[in-house]
Amino acid sequence: MPDIRDSDSDGPSLLEGVVASCHSAIDAALAEPHEALGIAAGLSSVLDSLKLVAAETARGPAGMAAITANVDTIVRDALARVFVHAPDPELAVKNLADIGSACRPCP
Repeated sequence: MPDIRDSDSDGPSLLEGVVASCHSAIDAALAEPHEALGIAAGLSSVLDSLKLVAAETARGPAGMAAITANVDTIVRDALARVFVHAPDPELAVKNLADIGSACRPCP
């Protein structure tokens, strides 16, 4: 999976994996309403992490060094937290490990 939208590989693209994981999380929340807030909070924290990375990398050299120096690690961790909800979490995490970079280089 060299690109987040590339589906030419043997498995689903990274984007397709994220979408499938989110759908699965929604299904789990509907099936177990008492877990819905926990699932939503987990996905919200992932979104917060990704928004922080986006904001700091958009600042270029002025971005917080602790964030900009570790973008790939932070993005991979966030995606791994989403893939907990994947239909096949082990395969989703394996596919994430197989890509060269979990994000595009910053401008």
